[in-house]
Amino acid sequence: MRIAYFINTFPSINWGGQATSSGIKLLAEKNYPNAEFVPLDIPALPGKWVRGIHEPKLIRAILNDDITSIEKTLKKLRVPLSIFEGFDTVCFNGEGAIHSRSGHLIRLMGMLYYFKHLGAFVSVLNQSVDLRQNELIRKVVAHVYGQMDYVAAREPVSARELNALGINAELIPDAAYALPRLTQEQIHQYTKDLNLPASFIGVTGSSALKKTSTTITDFLLTQIRDHYQLPIVFLANAKTDIALAEALQKNTTCSS
Repeated sequence: MRIAYFINTFPSINWGGQATSSGIKLLAEKNYPNAEFVPLDIPALPGKWVRGIHEPKLIRAILNDDITSIEKTLKKLRVPLSIFEGFDTVCFNGEGAIHSRSGHLIRLMGMLYYFKHLGAFVSVLNQSVDLRQNELIRKVVAHVYGQMDYVAAREPVSARELNALGINAELIPDAAYALPRLTQEQIHQYTKDLNLPASFIGVTGSSALKKTSTTITDFLLTQIRDHYQLPIVFLANAKTDIALAEALQKNTTCSS
């Protein structure tokens, strides 16, 4: 068995994405010890003008089950057909790409459709699904997911969104929960070069905060630091975190 795995979030800056991919790989190894687990690195998206021309064509091709047009438009969108060769099983990690404003969504739907067309067993694991009221996008996702062998979501709102599309989606925990707790030796291996203090307060704002939302964050971190008399280490979980940490370093003694 060869398992094609995408979206590949192993190299992601977001540790949630890293943990999810690591958990999925661990579960695959436990349940299918003889399988080959292959993370797929998909070519970068083409420019907006190229997508503006070919994504509507891919949508029509999917809804019309026009496999010839799907092949042509996938290639126009930088997805070589060779990427589909040699796999009998697919594990799709939707992460945050299944939303109505995602530039990746249509291309991903085309890939899933084509994998299924080639006869692969396709499992779809969604972090979140947010299609809003975009009826065309909802039709495409419903059409593609309706052909998949297994569909799941990692939180209830997304599971209900999929169920509303007529998809029998199972609610499951995040694969990151499958990961064992690191030993102190492993923790030291990853942190030994960071010069961390013996005791500190770890803070992350995640991507929920805006890059301009530094005033209230600065106030809260200053109060926490003054109360506990401990240094603060800002744990970057996304690009927004890094931007916040850099802005806060100008005004506080936080470490990033």
